[in-house]
Amino acid sequence: MKKLLILALILTSGILFAEMKDFSISGMNYAKYTRKSVEDSLKNYFEDDFSFNLKYNKLTFGMKFMAEYPKYDSFSPVEDLKSRDLEYKWGERFLEYKGEDLGIRGGTLEEVFSTGLVFRSYEDEDLNEDYRLEGARASYRKDDLKITAVYGVNDQDDNRNTAAGFDVDYIIRDFRLGANFVNYQNEVLPDTYADQDVYSARMNYSIDLFEFYGEYGHSNEYALTEQMVSISKARTGEAYNFSFSSFIKDAVITGEYLKYRKFNFRNGMQDVPQLYHSEEVLKEEETPGEDEESVMGEIDLPVTDQMNFLVNYSEGWTSDYDFRISDTYAEVRYELEESTITFEFSRVEKQEKPNSKWSVEYKPEAAYDFILFERSTTIKAANKYKKYKIFGTSYHSNEPSLQFDMSFDHFSLSTKGEYAFKNSDDLMDHGLYPSVEISADIIENTELVFFAGKQKGGKICRRGVCRYEKEFSGVKLELTTRF
Repeated sequence: MKKLLILALILTSGILFAEMKDFSISGMNYAKYTRKSVEDSLKNYFEDDFSFNLKYNKLTFGMKFMAEYPKYDSFSPVEDLKSRDLEYKWGERFLEYKGEDLGIRGGTLEEVFSTGLVFRSYEDEDLNEDYRLEGARASYRKDDLKITAVYGVNDQDDNRNTAAGFDVDYIIRDFRLGANFVNYQNEVLPDTYADQDVYSARMNYSIDLFEFYGEYGHSNEYALTEQMVSISKARTGEAYNFSFSSFIKDAVITGEYLKYRKFNFRNGMQDVPQLYHSEEVLKEEETPGEDEESVMGEIDLPVTDQMNFLVNYSEGWTSDYDFRISDTYAEVRYELEESTITFEFSRVEKQEKPNSKWSVEYKPEAAYDFILFERSTTIKAANKYKKYKIFGTSYHSNEPSLQFDMSFDHFSLSTKGEYAFKNSDDLMDHGLYPSVEISADIIENTELVFFAGKQKGGKICRRGVCRYEKEFSGVKLELTTRF
């Protein structure tokens, strides 16, 4: 009740001052209802996020209120979703000043240094991950110089981790130079912390026909001794990232090399660059940055005014070559006056010697965008075929899918059918996943999304980390209002 009174007081004050010059109010409310078709389990879920910003001159104050009764988590097992998991909380609070040269923010913040190799504070709502900081950030920009400093705390998985660091970026003619340093204090036991110092230096050189980027990162991770009193150096990590791009007429040729050795963070405030087009990972049981080396090459070539061809190949391995991956992707796009035809093909092969596993996955895909009855329409067909071998036994699976999308004046329609089977003998024994989704602008600044059907779920990989989404069958209703 206290939080609701504070929220009402702030909004009332905003309305009273709304007539003031240079004062504005903006915000959004997002509500989602989910009903899952399951037996003997929790079926109904609801969540609501209300956020607003009050802006006056160079000052901005923002808050976000979240209610979960309970929230549906597609990555949690059904048995972990309890009806008593009711919660309401502040999801975001901040006060920010933005001047011409100086910027200061206190409260909830997201920030990234360069590519995120050393530091990235972020929130991924799709994967239900929150690595934002509660703290302060200051930035100063003058001509070609930019300096950013952050300090804050992140509570993740019942552990409290702190981060304090800075980033410097400076442009000298065709060169862009940068360096940063971050000290992490990671909670390993209640009120017991281990230090980690991470720094990097980078350089970007760019001219009309060529661009080069290089970054080196170094990490010193410390651990408590057995007596848990003194601190000694536990391990050292390194990271290398080099890339180039060459522009020859309308063609672009790109190459990149990455190498990581013990350069992973226990607190998750890191975005380790990956080269694989499919976003597949080399080694699922390890956090990214532990032991990996990879290369990538890409050619983006306009064949004619209407046709474009792209091919991308990447390969990665561990230092002992026990884990290897190769990723191939090709795309042909042909554009006509009122339609576009796209063909895509991907191939991912993985080998895990210690686990006696091998797999290769092929995915051809075709899409046709055109105008039907004066409506924008898309038809997309794909099939994911996978062969894999575990301890000498071979398996294979197919996952064909067909999707139809059409846009109207105030709403859009999307229908999709997916199928999954392992071999021709059990075509009727495996899953069919039909679904329909309708998005509509019901009134000004308000969008309603309705989904009904089944979703297959499966593995989702981002930033070198994979999670497994559970199969879903039921109804989802989302309402988003902006003001």
